Amino acid sequence: MNRNEFVKICANTLKEQGFTKRKDNFYKKFDNGVTLSVWLHRSFFDNHYYIEFAYSFSGLNMHLPHPEYYETDVRCGKLRFNFSRAMTEIHYFEIAPDDFIPVFCEKIENIMAVAQGGKDEIIKKFVDIAPCSKAILNGERVVDFLGVRGCKNIRVV
Repeated sequence: MNRNEFVKICANTLKEQGFTKRKDNFYKKFDNGVTLSVWLHRSFFDNHYYIEFAYSFSGLNMHLPHPEYYETDVRCGKLRFNFSRAMTEIHYFEIAPDDFIPVFCEKIENIMAVAQGGKDEIIKKFVDIAPCSKAILNGERVVDFLGVRGCKNIRVV
């Protein structure tokens, strides 16, 4: 597929899952106060994309409903795919839409399920994981909100 097809497939899939679009970013707010953010980042060096995601919490994040990546509370990094080349790079020109869409849908459903589980599920899946957190927490206020102070494995910026 070409670049435009890839972006359109991602946008349509996210919209079908209930995300709203602002610029090139996608947001979905859940009833439990969690907002899931998804970004399509084009590489500056090659013909590939990264799909990054993060979680934010109502009442804690002043940048809702549309925070930038660095403004989110729990930054989880890039979705990982088992396509050719690197795990996080999506070389869209090497992938057929029929191969990409089901895998992308599954990844989005997985991170949405974590959001639906609320902060306890986010902690379990991304924050307090040995030997190192998979997520980056945006400041000490997020550490306190999640109740993970003292955890050895967290990363805070």
